[in-house]
Amino acid sequence: MTWFRVDDGLCGHRKTRRAGLPAMGLWTVAGSYSSQQLLDGFVPDWFVTTWPSGRKHAAALVTAGLWTAAEHDGDQGWQFHDWEQCNPLPPEFKRAWIPSALRELVVSRDGLVCGLCHGVVEGSDVHIDHVVPVVHGGSNDPVNLQVAHSRCNLRKGGRVR
Repeated sequence: MTWFRVDDGLCGHRKTRRAGLPAMGLWTVAGSYSSQQLLDGFVPDWFVTTWPSGRKHAAALVTAGLWTAAEHDGDQGWQFHDWEQCNPLPPEFKRAWIPSALRELVVSRDGLVCGLCHGVVEGSDVHIDHVVPVVHGGSNDPVNLQVAHSRCNLRKGGRVR
């Protein structure tokens, strides 16, 4: 399990005040997502747009100096300022990013059916699960990927079923 670190001085920092409370809400959930997905501070555009006024709040974070516009393996999005210094990951947690095209291939193949519980997955709850987790040598080969509810994927964690 990884953690998204938040400095205890965040509440009074000028960048926090400049961004505003709604944008800081996006900053918080995006930090949690980026940490959970081991993205090294990258936040994909598709994730931001699942939140009301997401792009507006992302622009406020850029203006405040908390994010920069970024691209990762062809996916557009944003990058947290100074992520690596604040949220370093041990090498055993590093994994390859799953590009949007690969995510779309898996969703197209599996439909919106969770490979873990076989229930229907709502659009914003879609996770891509590694059948054999990366920590056990699993890869981003499409045969090792399946659609999952976020709660099912998080409950499974690094276990092989």
